[in-house]
Amino acid sequence: MPRPRDLRAFSLPLSDATIPGNLFILGKAGITAAFKNLYLLALATNNTANAAGVAMQVSADNVRLIVDNCVFDGWLGFAMGYSGNWDDFFVTNSDFRNLVHPNQWYVGEVLRNEWPSEAYTDTISFKYNVMSCINGYAAAPVTKVLYTLLRICREQSRFHIQESFLHLHVDQCQDQ
Repeated sequence: MPRPRDLRAFSLPLSDATIPGNLFILGKAGITAAFKNLYLLALATNNTANAAGVAMQVSADNVRLIVDNCVFDGWLGFAMGYSGNWDDFFVTNSDFRNLVHPNQWYVGEVLRNEWPSEAYTDTISFKYNVMSCINGYAAAPVTKVLYTLLRICREQSRFHIQESFLHLHVDQCQDQ
């Protein structure tokens, strides 16, 4: 049962009736941002959502994002997107739900490195979270280092959920 949230955050339509793409943008290098007890709803006050919407966008390097006891509801793009390098993500006790895009398979994700960057992360820690009705990936940031270490093979990997986080298992890989 989700705990009640103290504050609800949502977008207001702009003067031209469009919906902003991001709710929060963390764009200063080296900052620490903490979000606690928030209900982050993708729908704006006019009951529409931006199809590429992101609740929290980390666009600077070395940002430390702390999220605790928040609900991310209805984000069609990503709950959290990043394009900065060496960012830290500490996410606990939060709910990610209804992140399903109506016609895209690879969006509606909890955490995503945003195209066209190839940003690297420092720490990603997800504990005691619930992920339900999400599209693409549950949260599987894969850097080039991890990809090289695991030697991921085409169509030969399997996934399972354990302890509210996605773990990657690779079977039948051979050195190429």
